[in-house]
Amino acid sequence: MITSDIKHDLSQKFYLYVLIIAIFLLVVVVPLYYLFYHKITGNIHALNKGLKDFFAFVNHKNQEAPQAMFCAPKTS
Repeated sequence: MITSDIKHDLSQKFYLYVLIIAIFLLVVVVPLYYLFYHKITGNIHALNKGLKDFFAFVNHKNQEAPQAMFCAPKTS
């Protein structure tokens, strides 16, 4: 019947579109998310270490002055 043919064609196209979207997510979105996440968490860890060193110095837990942090943007 015509309706079953249409239903079959639509289900095949649906699975094709789902596959295309899944490949797009794996190839484009996931790597970009990982790079963004890695860059942000790296900066947070550096800031956290600097703050801990600073407050250890301020509270006289450490006698050495903490190293200055330079957060210059990377040039391409």
